[in-house]
Amino acid sequence: MKKVWILTLLSISLAACSLASTGDEQESKEDAPVSSQKEVDQTFSGEETEQANADGTKDPASAKTEKDKVLEDGTVEVGEPESLQVVVNKNRKLPGDYVPDDLTVPNVPFYFQEDHPKKQMREEAARALEGLFCSC
Repeated sequence: MKKVWILTLLSISLAACSLASTGDEQESKEDAPVSSQKEVDQTFSGEETEQANADGTKDPASAKTEKDKVLEDGTVEVGEPESLQVVVNKNRKLPGDYVPDDLTVPNVPFYFQEDHPKKQMREEAARALEGLFCSC
């Protein structure tokens, strides 16, 4: 019974935090901690910013390049999808028609047996994954 009360209180407090964060843009920025200010600015502006490393230098892999294109929904379509160092996430997308030319299926066990495109990886990533599975 004690666990039920704790879970109920936790879910109520999370819901309250969620509702409090749905205020207007200015209130969200003011309430945000300093460490997440960059994330808030990025979310509302739709622009990508360079991320700083621990030593204060900028990470070139996450920097927006001249070839990147900002889409209508605020996300960025990467301009150099063939680069092995390109950052791809929910805010930085590959072009819809991009297919790497070095796709291969790594020699590792999968949880399904059929041939499926989910098995395909870029050659360099496939070799690294095989190395992780190697019992050498």
